[in-house]
Amino acid sequence: MAHLLTVDLDTITPAQAELLAGFIMTFADGRASGFTEPESVPPAPPAIDPAAAFGAIPIGKISDVAPSVEIPSPNPPNAGIVNSTHAPAIPSVSTVGVTLDKEGLPWDARIHASSKAQNADGTWRLKRGLAKDHLDKVTAELRQVMAIPAPPAPGPQLVSPPPAQPQAPPPPPANEAEIRESYIKLFTRVSSAMSEGKLSQAQLDKCLQGIGVPSLPLLGARLDLVPQACALIDGVIAGASA
Repeated sequence: MAHLLTVDLDTITPAQAELLAGFIMTFADGRASGFTEPESVPPAPPAIDPAAAFGAIPIGKISDVAPSVEIPSPNPPNAGIVNSTHAPAIPSVSTVGVTLDKEGLPWDARIHASSKAQNADGTWRLKRGLAKDHLDKVTAELRQVMAIPAPPAPGPQLVSPPPAQPQAPPPPPANEAEIRESYIKLFTRVSSAMSEGKLSQAQLDKCLQGIGVPSLPLLGARLDLVPQACALIDGVIAGASA
């Protein structure tokens, strides 16, 4: 599907540019992970003016953390593998293809080297000249996100009355590629809803806090929580549109 963005470089603020750059990086990572365009391409949606759309977004947690968590490519090598000679620093959770280091943390552009290389001890290589307080803050955020329990698998109902009419079987669970695509599209829906007054920063924060995620960019480290986040956020948007 074609995506068209127009940017007014004379009016966009540094914070808006940072958020837009993170969105583009997120979208590009998803495209690079192996998505193919369908043969029949529907008409492109109306062009989004980031200067207008992002201008209405309250600069808060999204801008503070920046969209910096890596959106993983499908089936990365050693995905989710922790060095067996060291106990992980945080509980083991479903990471849906996110590569973790020995400490159980995903790569984050705010503190880790752009090469995404690991040290001899199995931890991510840090950026040079990194302030300790910034390192501690980002590391604490990553640990918080990775410690969120995985959503429980749906279990069988104890009592299931016979349906009045035959029902279609439930759809199969979304695969990793579909979840990643949903996460990328969520950025566009959030920015559009905020510019239209259908979603506030406080409402977005409440939705994310409901599943234990501090900010939308950090959701990229826990793609297994994307369906829950989409359901909560889309529910708020739908309520405002009714």
